[in-house]
Amino acid sequence: MATLLQILDLLFTLLLILLILRLIFTAISSNRGHPVIALIFNLTEWVVRPFRGIVRGGNQEILAVIFALIAVLIVRVLVFAVLAIGDGRGK
Repeated sequence: MATLLQILDLLFTLLLILLILRLIFTAISSNRGHPVIALIFNLTEWVVRPFRGIVRGGNQEILAVIFALIAVLIVRVLVFAVLAIGDGRGK
């Protein structure tokens, strides 16, 4: 079970790092045609897409990335809580 938790933790951490990088690159209006930036945007698009257009006005792309970050953090906490309860450590 420890290996599963480590793998999940690594995946969540990588996703959060990519989302933070996307937030930074969006905020500074970076060149999305650059291969590294395009890769970051492509890898995180599936997480950001559902949050696009929730709020009108302002910079919707930045807000979508912030909402995606919050959602990923919430899902991470819930997944680890369920796994801890299932493992008997949630008592």
